[in-house]
Amino acid sequence: DPRSGEVLFAHILLWPDVLGFFSRYYWLMARGLDPGVAGLPLSEAKQGELLQYIVAHEVGHSIGLRHNHLASTAYSVKDLRDPAFANTQGPNASIMAYGRMNQAAQPGDGVTRVIPSQGPYDYFAISWGYGVHGATASEEQAELDRLAAAAARDRLRRWAAGEAGFEDRWAQDPRVLTENTGTERVESTRLGLRKVAASIEALDTSTADDATYRATYAQGLSSVDLMLDSVSKVVGGQWVGEGPGGRPAIVPFAEQQAAVRFLLGDGVAAFDVFQRPTIALRANPVSADLTVGAHRARVLRQLLSGPKLAMLQNQQQLDPAAYGVRALADDITATLWSGLVGQPAWRAAL
Repeated sequence: DPRSGEVLFAHILLWPDVLGFFSRYYWLMARGLDPGVAGLPLSEAKQGELLQYIVAHEVGHSIGLRHNHLASTAYSVKDLRDPAFANTQGPNASIMAYGRMNQAAQPGDGVTRVIPSQGPYDYFAISWGYGVHGATASEEQAELDRLAAAAARDRLRRWAAGEAGFEDRWAQDPRVLTENTGTERVESTRLGLRKVAASIEALDTSTADDATYRATYAQGLSSVDLMLDSVSKVVGGQWVGEGPGGRPAIVPFAEQQAAVRFLLGDGVAAFDVFQRPTIALRANPVSADLTVGAHRARVLRQLLSGPKLAMLQNQQQLDPAAYGVRALADDITATLWSGLVGQPAWRAAL
């Protein structure tokens, strides 16, 4: 309603393969955790749970909530692996996040819940938008300002999406993520990659349908890409609002360096499972080697891209002690050119 901002009517549209996409995604992340998951396709009951989560997210939009990608990384790896926490709170501080699945929890942790539901941010936002906050307009405004200020200091109720042009400051914040969960980027990614690899190893015995096999293999590759992208975002990244006076804070040198070394070490090595002959021959018998090689090269290309180098140059001009282009070059050289004897062919290609 243009007079009041109230939502009078809304449609929720679901694209045709939404359950196929989320079923494959869930299987990659929940296999070995959720006892209700075995092979693909998932049971009708499990697909129903996924559909309920998807629709709940869209209901959030229909009553005025935007995406909150900062909520994807609100919880620590320790929390995500703690069944007492993760099985009640889920992996995101908001159902409006695109972090989606708990990537850190491992088989044996006791965590069985992998998808999110409403979180602290959602309850805050609904209360802020729809609650009664005073008897007069001035009382209401004062209370809304107080609530917003309190939320800005609370990691679980803060908001950021970085999707609109005027939000470009959030675009460089490595905490604002999609398809990733967990505060500690390198460790959460390492654990997520381990789960994807284990699931791909079990794919051959988990579905008899070749189309599902190929689609899940491809989605596994995409999941690895997205996890490594989250670590790449640390390099040249800035934490919005964490510096003096509320200004951005440059991610510390050691964290950026650790991100680069992880990406070009265990990160690119995570694609190994996709090239195993028994797996690749069923998924992509013609060009699996070239396809996987392109995914590996993408990691290095991101680090050497013009925008990334410009960000590093800029942050070192702002702070001479910050991670810069020379440090990046040194770390790439040290990582890629060490141990030349007996290296795999893909490392030579990089």
